[in-house]
Amino acid sequence: MSSSVFSNARVTIASASLSVLFAILGACVRSDDSDLWSLRFDDADARRASLGTDVTGYWEGDVAMGAIRMRLDAKALTLALRCDRNGRKLAQARANVSFVLTPPPSRIVLADALAAGDSDCGFRFDRGSEFAYTMTFGGQLEIGFAGTSVSRLRKVAALPDH
Repeated sequence: MSSSVFSNARVTIASASLSVLFAILGACVRSDDSDLWSLRFDDADARRASLGTDVTGYWEGDVAMGAIRMRLDAKALTLALRCDRNGRKLAQARANVSFVLTPPPSRIVLADALAAGDSDCGFRFDRGSEFAYTMTFGGQLEIGFAGTSVSRLRKVAALPDH
């Protein structure tokens, strides 16, 4: 009887250890923002993220040149552009930001230039460029990219807790 109890305890401990290991590995993968297009988000991520009203998180949508993914936190914005379906034409850059909340609309202000890519697939926003944004009732982020275009992005994940 006691060997069965110990055996069950070992299985439970091993199972719990594997769960913790997978959670840590998942957090490590998600926190690697060197390539936003390599990150995988599932429906559960999107459902959890849609419950919040926070503008920070991972966002996805379309612009004139293709599809974009954006990671926004309290201090930085990472923008990734994909110009073809196969993901061969990509551009990604990161810049420090600040937020101006009044007067409406709220704005994200670039503290650094945000530029990547080339004339075939790229973007360039100078330091001081402002991205006006509004959260819609449907939980989307309507964002204007410094007067060049306006997009509606959907939140695909919240930021990982650290």
